[in-house]
Amino acid sequence: MKQEKCYHLFGQCFNQGDFSNLSKALREDALYESHDFLYKIRGREKVIATLNERVKAYTKGQVVACGGYYFKEMLTLKRLLPCVILYDIQQKNVVRLITIGLRRGKIIAITGLSPKDYTYTRGDIIEL
Repeated sequence: MKQEKCYHLFGQCFNQGDFSNLSKALREDALYESHDFLYKIRGREKVIATLNERVKAYTKGQVVACGGYYFKEMLTLKRLLPCVILYDIQQKNVVRLITIGLRRGKIIAITGLSPKDYTYTRGDIIEL
């Protein structure tokens, strides 16, 4: 699966409130990590369960997934990389940046980043 499709699929799953459709795109040893909560979850079933639990907490506050890009500093240059931006409609602020790592068309890592640490640009809400 291509990177754009993975980000779109993640956003659709988040906006639907169910990550079971993401299961086929995840490798068996996939990793989910969150930098501000300092935890790492490994394994397809555990990652799906954690994401389903997290989406329930986020959707109480009207958080939606949007497409977007963020700048990542790499030694002497900045790269503009794709991400999913979790945006709180009521509070009008970004809650989290989500990045996805791929290997051979399968998701190997999903990382939640704090928006305070990055410069980013938010796109449209990812449609179902």
